[in-house]
Amino acid sequence: MSDDHLKRLIEQAQDLIYECDTAGHFTYVNPVSIRLMNYTADELIGRHYLTLIRPDYRERAIEVYSRQFIHRTPSTYFEFPAIGGGDTTIWVGQHVQLLFEQDQIVGFQAIARDITKQRDAEVALKRSEARYRSLFEGAIFGIYRSNIDGRFLDVNPALVAMLGYASAAELITLRTPALYFDRSARAPLIEELTRSGRIHGADVKWLRKDGTVVSVRLSARAIGDDRGPLTEYETIVEDVTERRHLESHLRQVQKIEAVGQLAAGIAHNFNNLLTAVLGYTELLLSRNSVKADREDLEEIQKAGQRAAVLTRQLLAFSRRQAPVPEHVDVNAAVRQVRGMLDRVIREDVQLTCTFAPGPALVKIDPSEFEQVVLNLVINARDAMPGGGRIAISIAQVDAVTEKLSGLAPGRYIRLNVSDTGTGIKPEVRAHLFEPFFTTKEQGKGTGLGLASVYGIVNQGQGLIGLDTEVGRGTTFSVYLPAVAQPTAVAAVAAEAAADWPPLPAATAPSRNETILVVEDEDGVRTIAKAILVRHGYEVLEAATPGAACEIFAQHGDRIDLLLTDVVMPDMNGPALAQRLVGLRPDLRVLFMSGYADRASLPGLANPNARLLTKPFRPAALAATVREILAAR
Repeated sequence: MSDDHLKRLIEQAQDLIYECDTAGHFTYVNPVSIRLMNYTADELIGRHYLTLIRPDYRERAIEVYSRQFIHRTPSTYFEFPAIGGGDTTIWVGQHVQLLFEQDQIVGFQAIARDITKQRDAEVALKRSEARYRSLFEGAIFGIYRSNIDGRFLDVNPALVAMLGYASAAELITLRTPALYFDRSARAPLIEELTRSGRIHGADVKWLRKDGTVVSVRLSARAIGDDRGPLTEYETIVEDVTERRHLESHLRQVQKIEAVGQLAAGIAHNFNNLLTAVLGYTELLLSRNSVKADREDLEEIQKAGQRAAVLTRQLLAFSRRQAPVPEHVDVNAAVRQVRGMLDRVIREDVQLTCTFAPGPALVKIDPSEFEQVVLNLVINARDAMPGGGRIAISIAQVDAVTEKLSGLAPGRYIRLNVSDTGTGIKPEVRAHLFEPFFTTKEQGKGTGLGLASVYGIVNQGQGLIGLDTEVGRGTTFSVYLPAVAQPTAVAAVAAEAAADWPPLPAATAPSRNETILVVEDEDGVRTIAKAILVRHGYEVLEAATPGAACEIFAQHGDRIDLLLTDVVMPDMNGPALAQRLVGLRPDLRVLFMSGYADRASLPGLANPNARLLTKPFRPAALAATVREILAAR
């Protein structure tokens, strides 16, 4: 190759080519060097190479070149930021070769390339990797990278903590299949990854180090060349155990609420029937002296009363009965019911009670509280067919200390009923508070015991907790809001009397008063009319609120009392009462309902209004009517 040809190659080269003497001054630069460095040839020739290197890299450059000269290294590669004219900076990567004449170093020459874009890409990549690592290490979700065979390549601290391992080094020794509670669940996920390169929101169960099961949601993507086979993938792991628990609890609550609404509807209709059955039975008893007939009627009456108890249990579950809450000392109430508990448990069952120091006051219907204790003790007894121990304990606790997430902060009275019985299987726990669910043989129970407890406790703004293990017994914990300040018994009695006056001992005869009876159920309307007529009242009856309004328009001036059902088609009892009282402010009102809640009846804000729950005895209806009218 001729010198002219070689010179032409150097002049036309796209790389920077230059020579320097042993002192480091440029003796030659090619046109690309002039153009990229933004200097003229005259400005570069004779200039020291260090003046073109950014100051923070000059010491390193001196070290590199000095070492090359000292060790006579033929070629050295070095990257540095070069400063051009106008303070422009470019990154160059250059190979430096020593020049020899008769074995003496006479200078050096370099071939350099503009690597600015490459360096910028590398810096961006490093920043991206740093951001990724920061997100990877600080993420609240678990993240890991693994190969298709399940070997971990990287795991973040959140995943280590989630699975209960001491360190990433400990977890990374495992393979991902070992984490699956059901290993067969992994295969479909790998198939999906292989097919589409992604998994979005797959719910599976994993095992922690201690063997406990966690519910996790996996989202994964394949890593690598899309054109090649899947070799690695990255997965984000979200612990959804608590969310699934809450969702399950919500479904259970919704199911119980739905069944409660059904139970309330059944109880409403049933109470209408019982009102007629018990009413007519009592009327027949009052005028029948034949012994055989009376015995039959009394049996009908007993059956009806047992049916009324059943509806009260349904209403307690559905939270639609009208309780009479009082301030109850749980210590005293359990002591009072202790004799009854000793009678219902067997001789092979030992019962112990531990009481809270000082009064443990809650506001609840006393009879309902007795029902809670009795049902829990009977449930505990039945869980120990071979005998055992039942322990009742009462304590004052704090909702925050007890970690009672379902209750407002504050003080609560906790009633624990524990047994040493068989425990409750997981598949049974999900149905415990459902009405009519029972593990007893047919005919051995209604399955309303725990359902009633659930309704009563929820009605009292409380909570039921359960701790059970198969073969090791069960503890039911009932939490009820503690009364902030003890109230004297007399004050409580006065408060109860103000809301719910007791019935008079005797019923005075009517003083020619007129009563408008409004009831869409024929049987209830007929028996109510029969009772009132028997006690000397004039009765006007209506099967609908519309008919009642028409009657009132004609005879409103002589109607003394409105006796109306609460739930009726087109217009309910409170709305009817509000309309008629608007026409006659002094009109007395008596509501009757099979599942009325006082708080849900705006008409009871009227001091002249009262509530009578179905099924009611004839004497109770007559006494209540007489008391309301006598108070005018």
